[in-house]
Amino acid sequence: MKRLHTANHLITALERRSGSCSPQRVDTIPVLTNPSCMKDRIISEVKRLAAKNGGKTPGKVYFQQETGIAESDWYGKLWLRWNDVVADAGLTPNEKQERLSSDLVLDKYAEVCRHYGKPPSSAELRFYARETANFLSHNTFAKHFGSKEGVIAALRDRAIEQGDEELIVILPQVKAHQKSTEGRDSTNVSEGWVYLLQSGSHFKIGRSDELEKRVKQISIALPEKVELIHAIKTDDPPGIEGYWHRRFAEKRANGEWFKLSDANVRAFKRRKFQ
Repeated sequence: MKRLHTANHLITALERRSGSCSPQRVDTIPVLTNPSCMKDRIISEVKRLAAKNGGKTPGKVYFQQETGIAESDWYGKLWLRWNDVVADAGLTPNEKQERLSSDLVLDKYAEVCRHYGKPPSSAELRFYARETANFLSHNTFAKHFGSKEGVIAALRDRAIEQGDEELIVILPQVKAHQKSTEGRDSTNVSEGWVYLLQSGSHFKIGRSDELEKRVKQISIALPEKVELIHAIKTDDPPGIEGYWHRRFAEKRANGEWFKLSDANVRAFKRRKFQ
C-alpha cells in the first residue's frame, strides 16, 4: 500500500506539472500508457532525486525504492542501461555505483550464506537484502552470474582456491546449469541455439529453440537496429548460455546485455557447436 500511495502521489504531481500525460486507470492502479510520457516521467524523477541528494546521481536500486518505478518499466523498452537513463537526464553516470565487480558480488553472497548457514532461498535473500544496510539488491546475484546455480558455483570455486573451509562445507557441489538440466530425460533433449546479438554498442547473449523468430521479437522490442552476430548450435542451450554469461560476467551491463570487446566477440564466433 505504501508503494501504491507513493506512485499515486508522484503521478499526480507530474500530471499537474505537465498537464499532458494523464494516467489511465486499470483496477484503480494508475498506468502511463504513452512511452514518451513514461520516459519524461523517469527523467524528471532522476533529476528530482539528484537535486534532493545534493546533485549526487541516483543509483538504479535507490531510484526504484524511491519512485516505485521498476527496472522492467524501462529496460529494453526505453533504454538498455541505467547509465543511459542518467545521461538523458543530463547527469554524470556513477560508474562505481553501477558497475559491480564479481568479487564484491561474491563477498555479499558469502555474507548471506554464512548468515543462514546455507545458500539462501529466494525469500530469505529478499528479506536479508531488505533488512541489511548497504547490501545489494536481491536480484543482483543471479543477474551477475546468470543464475542462482552460477553464483553458488563461482563462490564455491573461490572458497576452494582460498581454502575457506567454512564456506566449502555449506555450499553444495553444483554446476551452473544443473537446475535447468536435472531430471531431464536424455531422449527428450532438444537442440537449440545460443546467440549473440548486437544493438548499438551492446551485445545480448541469449538462447532459443527458434532462432529466427526470437531475433525478430527482440528487433521489434528495441528502438535501435538489432544484428545477429553469431549463433552456436547446442544440445544444452541453458548450460551453454550460462557458460558464456559466466565467462563474460565482468562485461555485464544489465541482464543478458554485455559490453564486449572485439576479442570477446571473436571468442564467441569461434564456436560453431558446443
